[in-house]
Amino acid sequence: RHGLPQLTSLAGYLRTWPGFDEAGSWVTASSLLRYWSHDYQGAFYVVIPQIERTIRNLLLWADVGIYREQRDQKPGQYPGVGVLLDSLNETYRMKQDWYRYYYACLAHPTGLNVRNAAAHGLIEVVPHPSTTLVLHMVLSLGTLSPPDADTPQR
Repeated sequence: RHGLPQLTSLAGYLRTWPGFDEAGSWVTASSLLRYWSHDYQGAFYVVIPQIERTIRNLLLWADVGIYREQRDQKPGQYPGVGVLLDSLNETYRMKQDWYRYYYACLAHPTGLNVRNAAAHGLIEVVPHPSTTLVLHMVLSLGTLSPPDADTPQR
């Protein structure tokens, strides 16, 4: 009825959400426009890296260290998404059902682990429900704001 919103308008709106930075709002807006245009494969692959990036940003904004120090003469490395989710769960005091949702979808070996499946080419054609799932994850992450003592659990 009203048509699709403009990319700049949608990105500007998402930028007002506490969990999105400038780049995250543009990437997510671009993915939403692809989704609404029935380009499910494009929407999926545009937004899938944004999920982990949003988790990292949320932790950095809450001043949580996410870079592992050098050990045994091995270069330091970024921890995996499972470790990041554990930190996100503790820092943002997520309800356990939300934590399990993200963990099963992104990191658990017997869960959907959609991020790894996509990164390793194990998904041939992205089905519509998978795209809906990853968009839901990134959009719900975008609503997170750092907890304070007076904020109830999400």
